[in-house]
Amino acid sequence: MNEIDAAPVQTGQKTTLTFDAVEGLSITGEVVEVDTLGTVNQGVASYDVKIAFDVQDERVKPGMSVSVNIITESKAGVLLVPLTAVKTMGTNSYVEILVDGQAQRKTVTVGSSSDTTIEIVEGLEEGEEIIIQTVTNGNSNTQNFNQNQGDPSRMMRMF
Repeated sequence: MNEIDAAPVQTGQKTTLTFDAVEGLSITGEVVEVDTLGTVNQGVASYDVKIAFDVQDERVKPGMSVSVNIITESKAGVLLVPLTAVKTMGTNSYVEILVDGQAQRKTVTVGSSSDTTIEIVEGLEEGEEIIIQTVTNGNSNTQNFNQNQGDPSRMMRMF
């Protein structure tokens, strides 16, 4: 694992592993060791991380490619929005809401984020709809997103 991704990883964190060679196989586990000394190859430091599987599966062989999700942070009761919905101007973050048919900026304070979502700490209430700008094939579409959608209880980063 590269040094940037390894920095927040600690023993005891929960994991989910999926194997390219075994379709549909997903195994949960836990980080049991993170190397303290990295290996440098072409100027990039990487760290070995050992994971104990919760269950064993005979289809898993040494050397198989695996994708691992490590839950590095977990919060309950947070308000999450798509990362693309939050915009910045200078040092301020904001989202756009629809008021009387017009887009209006609303300043927010952000917290933790994943690759796809970001926590809103202040400035937006649960249930408020925000405007998300999407671009598909060069066409711009506006979508409303209600924060009640999805399960905001976990934030994951894919490694």
